[in-house]
Amino acid sequence: MLLAAVTKPSIDWAGVSPLIALLGGSIVVLLAGLLRGRFVREQIVPFLTIVAFGAAIGLGVWQWDDAKDLFVAKGAQGALRSDDLTLMILFIVAVTGIGATLLAVPDWGPSGWDQRDYAFSGPEPSQELTLHHCRDDDVVPVEHLALMSAKLPYARTVEHERGGHQFDGVEAGDLLPRS
Repeated sequence: MLLAAVTKPSIDWAGVSPLIALLGGSIVVLLAGLLRGRFVREQIVPFLTIVAFGAAIGLGVWQWDDAKDLFVAKGAQGALRSDDLTLMILFIVAVTGIGATLLAVPDWGPSGWDQRDYAFSGPEPSQELTLHHCRDDDVVPVEHLALMSAKLPYARTVEHERGGHQFDGVEAGDLLPRS
């Protein structure tokens, strides 16, 4: 009986490192989110999220201008390839994720929930922004939408009748930006 020679694939761990940073970071964030406590939810989880995206950006910069196959079996073309376009998409996703994390933080300033340590005083973002809130949200009062709208007057606001805190039953298309 003849057996074909089997060779293990070669993995370029440096090239895969931005993906590992995103995967590992998301697991750490999800595990931290299981912990109880307001401080963990409001401080630790957003911080870890930004760190995970930042690590992916840093590891992607390390791989810039280094197009290569990430997984290669001997004598075969690579199954996964990384190039500058791949890294640029990674950067866009990571920067957008960081922005979304920062925008998800409630208004804790004197005109909001009155936590002076967290008052926002930065410039208005240049991107199109839509604020969504469900009237039956039992975690965050619907009045929070008016507070955020006053802070971000250029943002479009959408109030949903039902959906609770997690937008249950709200169609995904209703949450997407208008074209």
